[in-house]
Amino acid sequence: MAIARRYDIHLPLAYNDGRRIEQAKFERTVAELVGRFGGLTGMRAEGGFALAGFWVYEGQLYEDAIITYTVYTLDVNPGDEFMRGLKPELKKRFRQKDILVVAQIVELF
Repeated sequence: MAIARRYDIHLPLAYNDGRRIEQAKFERTVAELVGRFGGLTGMRAEGGFALAGFWVYEGQLYEDAIITYTVYTLDVNPGDEFMRGLKPELKKRFRQKDILVVAQIVELF
């Protein structure tokens, strides 16, 4: 067993105006994550399937179709530093006010 850090990166499939986000932006993000962590797990939105994310901004409820990428690392501090640097870039790339990134301590078997 090993103690590791799990990161879940929740990305919208469409911009706030409803236009679909270009596939190249997801491909770039996958390449960055795989390059840093050696792999990732994600759900594909093919066939109309997507996760739903709900959030409130200025008193209004919004719903986004999202994809979640999950990565694991045994190098906790460098992983945290990488994510702190990546999050602002993802906010710009996907034109979002915020991007939800969740970090958890997990045990890998």
